[in-house]
Amino acid sequence: MTDTRTAPSPASRIARPERRPSSRETQLEAAALDALAEVDGLRTVAGRILRAHELDEALVAVTNETLALLSADIAGVLLRDGDEIFMRSCAGNQMAETAQLRMRRGQGLAGLVFATGSAEKVDDYLSSAVISDDFRNLARLEQTRSAMAAPLIVDGDVIGVLEVWRRRRSSFTAAESHRLVALADLAAIALDNARLHAASEASARAVEEAHRTMELQLDRVERALKLQQDLIEALLDGTSLDGICRAGAERSGCSVALFGTDLEPVASSPADSDWAEVLAALAPIQRARPGPNAQMLHWIPVGVRTVAALAVLAARDHIGWVCLTGTGLARDEIELVARQLSFAVALKHLEEQAAVQARASLREEILVHLLRGTPDERRAAVSRARYLHIDLRSPLRVAVCRLDRGPEASRRGEWSEAYEDQLRRRLVWSCESAFTDSGLLKLVAVIGEDVVALIQSTDVAKLHVLLAAVLQELRRQLPAPQARWGASSEHTSAMELGRAFDEALVAIQALGLDSARQVAVYEDLGILGLLIEGTRGTSLADFARSTLGPVMKHDSQNGTALLETLRTYLDSNCNQRDTATKLFVHQKTVKYRLVLIERLTGLSLDEHRDRMRADVAVRTVDFG
Repeated sequence: MTDTRTAPSPASRIARPERRPSSRETQLEAAALDALAEVDGLRTVAGRILRAHELDEALVAVTNETLALLSADIAGVLLRDGDEIFMRSCAGNQMAETAQLRMRRGQGLAGLVFATGSAEKVDDYLSSAVISDDFRNLARLEQTRSAMAAPLIVDGDVIGVLEVWRRRRSSFTAAESHRLVALADLAAIALDNARLHAASEASARAVEEAHRTMELQLDRVERALKLQQDLIEALLDGTSLDGICRAGAERSGCSVALFGTDLEPVASSPADSDWAEVLAALAPIQRARPGPNAQMLHWIPVGVRTVAALAVLAARDHIGWVCLTGTGLARDEIELVARQLSFAVALKHLEEQAAVQARASLREEILVHLLRGTPDERRAAVSRARYLHIDLRSPLRVAVCRLDRGPEASRRGEWSEAYEDQLRRRLVWSCESAFTDSGLLKLVAVIGEDVVALIQSTDVAKLHVLLAAVLQELRRQLPAPQARWGASSEHTSAMELGRAFDEALVAIQALGLDSARQVAVYEDLGILGLLIEGTRGTSLADFARSTLGPVMKHDSQNGTALLETLRTYLDSNCNQRDTATKLFVHQKTVKYRLVLIERLTGLSLDEHRDRMRADVAVRTVDFG
């Protein structure tokens, strides 16, 4: 076979000279190799750092890898705590103070990075003018020369600082600076991942704990509902108190007993249980009475047993004690059973009392008869109030609250009968709460369009505060319109409450003349009360007697001239010197008499209103 390939020409067999790379190409190739090595190194370090899930594990990984990768002698991670950073992880330090570093913005190199959010370095820590000198003494002890730090940033916020130190003289290069910044970014990611991991685990644990708690609660609720159902069925079936105790004993596994307010046995299950030791242990608590801690469950050790005792309250009245006793009691469950038994016993008590209360008239009817009834109706109302344990023997006042819907509210359609009824109901509740807490309430009811309260008398200043507080509470609960209180003067007999009601209405009417005020007491009105009432109200003679009666009685019994002195004083434009001149007595005598008049009448002759009242009373006496 003939070889048909073409032989090379002589020229082609001449060797070509080998091309050498330029210095530029060599530098680029070396830089590329260095970059690859840097990337490989960072990739390896990143893997070790990012594999850490726990925060402490991540901090140790960051510290150690930074120490190795930057040929440093000391490395540390400082984390943010409010406006400060503190050393959270440190490696290579010789001084304990280094591992306990805490600094504010601008202090030292790390504080500078914390303040600026940018990487910084110093070639000579002790002589650098860039950083503060707060930690130079510690730097001398650690023999620190150069240092470099980079911020840890998550979502734009600086959460800490990564810092390295060298004990030898050296300068960190730009490449090392980039490397530290890259490590800081990895560290920030790792720390954030660790935080998220910790939060996720905590959330999982919380969910598990909540699930266990929910199962326990559900089990308790199911048992409680079953007991509640048994007790309700027993009440509906008309069971006795023994039946209620039996249901509680079956559900709780305890012995159950009910005692009266004086610890007299009422019912128990089992019926033959010995409660002598329990009663002896309960006696000190019973003597203290429920008081402010009425709803507290008392745990009493009695030998090897434990007694749970709870006061039974019905309509705020203490009617007895529920006691459960046994060994190894589960407190939460026993408390729930005790409260349900207490509630059932209270319902039973209220059921038994309902028949008695049904024979009494409604409180509204009693109040209406007291205020507007005939003398016979008033006497009957007083008797029925006594039957309901309403004491009307103390001095009393009548207070009337009237709602003013206002023309603006009516035009805008913000007012309706339903809303008005709601306001009145809320007002009654507020009255009951405020007056009951103060111990003054006797009766409260809606009469016509007004809310009327019969209260024990108190001084005028306290009454103003109390009535204003009721209106404030009403405004807090609802966007209430203008409301006004009018209160009567003090009356010592329940048979005078018709007059007291009229006085309260006069006070309300007086408020209509002054929209800025919301509360008026009849004593505040003075002569204005007489003018508003006209012939319907108190006669001038009665007014004069009520004002100057003690003065005239003193003159009659002692032969003094107090009334003449008062008349002359008023005629002399309340000038004591002129009064003394006209009466031919010393000015001190006039002063003494005026003080005595004020003490007898309760008037203050320095007050214009009281002087006017005294003047009208004196003229009435003169022309009566």
